[in-house]
Amino acid sequence: MGKFFNDNVKNSKSTIVKVAIIGVCAVLIIIILIVINNKSSKPRANIKLYNNLDININDKTPEKLDFFSEFDNYDENDVIITFPDNFTTSKVGSYDVIITIDGKDYTTIVNIIDDIEPDFEVKDYEIDYGKRYYPEDFVESCTDNSNEPCSIDYYDLSKDQDGNLIDYSSYTEPGNYLIKLVAKDENGNSTEPKSVNLLIKDENGDDKPIDKPTQPIECKYGDLSINTEIYNFPLAVIVGDEQNSCALNRDLWDDDETQQPAKDKFDKDLTKLKSDFEKIYETKYPNGAQTYIYQDFKAVYNTENKGLVGYGIYVKLYATATGVSMEQNNTDNLIAEYYIKQDGTREYINNPYNIE
Repeated sequence: MGKFFNDNVKNSKSTIVKVAIIGVCAVLIIIILIVINNKSSKPRANIKLYNNLDININDKTPEKLDFFSEFDNYDENDVIITFPDNFTTSKVGSYDVIITIDGKDYTTIVNIIDDIEPDFEVKDYEIDYGKRYYPEDFVESCTDNSNEPCSIDYYDLSKDQDGNLIDYSSYTEPGNYLIKLVAKDENGNSTEPKSVNLLIKDENGDDKPIDKPTQPIECKYGDLSINTEIYNFPLAVIVGDEQNSCALNRDLWDDDETQQPAKDKFDKDLTKLKSDFEKIYETKYPNGAQTYIYQDFKAVYNTENKGLVGYGIYVKLYATATGVSMEQNNTDNLIAEYYIKQDGTREYINNPYNIE
């Protein structure tokens, strides 16, 4: 009986060892298979196509990856790009480009655009009395990204003191004249007007420049002097005749072209103001804010009150926490109140948060 018992124990131990070895081997096989499977499986591809792709005229033809906003875990060589036969970047237009991925075709519209104005340089010009002049005579150089010739014209939106359009081609008498020119490309992009001087010599060929252009001859609405007792805030923008010596007709104060420099200066300050205001968000409005910006272009007239001298630009900024009525305690809602000066800086009336 004892011998049988001892043999049975030995057999049990042997069985346990064999089972353990088989179990360990099975686990190792599973681990190896998992590792092999992980190595052989590819990460998921992340691909996103542009529906439209804008290319500036005469830029290089887009490459494969230019068509994708996202392109991860995929072989670029497996992408096929098919351009139409008439595709070119040298002419404005739109083209359907086929992108083939895994045997499936997708379409992206490639737009060849031109939104760049010509590079335009001007020069002064002089002629003898009785001779003619043309816009091209004032051109130092003009090139465009389209590689096409520029079109040079007189600026046709300038107005005199009475609001009448100025004809820059009409000067015939001896003297110095201020001329404004613009350059355009074939796709409609136009430069800002540039000023040059035209000298028409007298009948004796005298080429001595006259100190001031001969137009306008007199300040019909008075000079640019300001009565500081009536207007004692900074003047942001000076307007006047083309030589900035004479005040304009008061009726032009709300004319779009006359007011544009004031709008430009306010827009520039507004961009800075938004940046400045962001700096106080974190402390005063951690959960967000709603703002109200009040601006006013104040027309400034000369001493005689006959003509427009310029504009004062007044700005006031209110803010409240999101969802709070703006009418509740405007004093607490005030962030800044100021005038804009000619150099673009601010003269504060109220500045509780010490915005620079």
